[in-house]
Amino acid sequence: MFPEQIVGDGFVLRALLPSDAAAMFDYLRRPEVFEATSSGGWTREAVDEFVRSNAEGMIGSRWCRYAIVPGGAAALAGDIGFGSIDIRNRRAEIGYHLAPESWGRGLMTRAVGALNAWAFAEGFHRIEATVMEGNFRSERVLQRSGFAREATLRDYKHVRGAFRDFSLWSLLATGGR
Repeated sequence: MFPEQIVGDGFVLRALLPSDAAAMFDYLRRPEVFEATSSGGWTREAVDEFVRSNAEGMIGSRWCRYAIVPGGAAALAGDIGFGSIDIRNRRAEIGYHLAPESWGRGLMTRAVGALNAWAFAEGFHRIEATVMEGNFRSERVLQRSGFAREATLRDYKHVRGAFRDFSLWSLLATGGR
């Protein structure tokens, strides 16, 4: 179901490879990246397993994660994908991370647009995202990508010792809000 790569404006989204694990771990372990998410923190072993299991998720159409590789670069700058896919209802939940060195360049907004364009062309109807309170960078990416904020999910996830509120965002294939 999922393509091996999606070509975007100045970047390529390609299926994660085992050789991506070191670069991925490098940005996922940084507080400025994981503190804005529901992650409890990443170990190298957990990243290795995540990358390894991605191939199985893609083959089974259960989930997918792509490396975001800027044009001309050899290594990934971040990752993006659908962590939860509901084929029956043509719905998927998008998630992403970006190395701080790549922040502020519009790369994630373009990557979100490319992945959503592929999903809508494949027949998906709704793309969702949940964002932990205070993650203003992620909210800006979603706003720039045309998502609508739907709700506050109170005490939605237990994150590093405390329940946290999340916002729910969506984008419809029809463009409706």
